[in-house]
Amino acid sequence: MHSQSPAARARETGPVRIGLVFPKQGPGASIGEFLQRGNELAVEQAGRKVLGRPIELIWLDESNPQVAQQNMQKLIDRTRSWPCSAATTAPRRWR
Repeated sequence: MHSQSPAARARETGPVRIGLVFPKQGPGASIGEFLQRGNELAVEQAGRKVLGRPIELIWLDESNPQVAQQNMQKLIDRTRSWPCSAATTAPRRWR
């Protein structure tokens, strides 16, 4: 987890990193690409900035639940991303 408070992070001057965990491969890849393009469009419409800081989207794979969990943790720990956006395309069992 982040050691800084949200107020301290808001005063940073670097890019605002937004993490995306969507499928890049396998049967859900087309959905992941669609979602990633939607996020890119939103960033473009915002002028690629928020509060005067550039926006950086980081898209990691969600090929299965274990990889999705690992990549979400990577976004939080290593890239210092703000809250992430994720979609699950993992098969579910219906009872």
